[in-house]
Amino acid sequence: MPEDRFYEGDGPGPEAAERFRSMGEMLWLLRRSPHHAGWGPEEVERNLLHPLSMGQARVFHRRGMPVGFATWAWLDAGAAGLARDGRVERDGWRSGPDLWIVDLVAPFGDVRSIVREMRNLLPDADVSLALQRFPDRFLRFADTG
Repeated sequence: MPEDRFYEGDGPGPEAAERFRSMGEMLWLLRRSPHHAGWGPEEVERNLLHPLSMGQARVFHRRGMPVGFATWAWLDAGAAGLARDGRVERDGWRSGPDLWIVDLVAPFGDVRSIVREMRNLLPDADVSLALQRFPDRFLRFADTG
């Protein structure tokens, strides 16, 4: 991924510094999740860097420590088809009207509080579908719409 997509201008500014901090926290959380710990560089780029650079990722904290993160996409029918196979490509993250929760990683069990915060973060959005990943790459879909 070209550097200029992760931060703007000649060098990292405050917004880029925040994205880099968030990326480090997301990677730390991934390694503690049995469902995500095996992700390689391609999966990290596709599933973390892309949404983070588009403002479609959030890290959640408790007492100053990261406890989870979520990524979400606004998909059209074509991108939704790929998402059902576990892939959202770069141009798919903002391709349509349907909100999908692509990943919600909470290795310490903070799912309810994260979902509550997500509802506050996206108050007018109706979630169309949420993906649930498992270590063997199996995906389960929770139709929330």
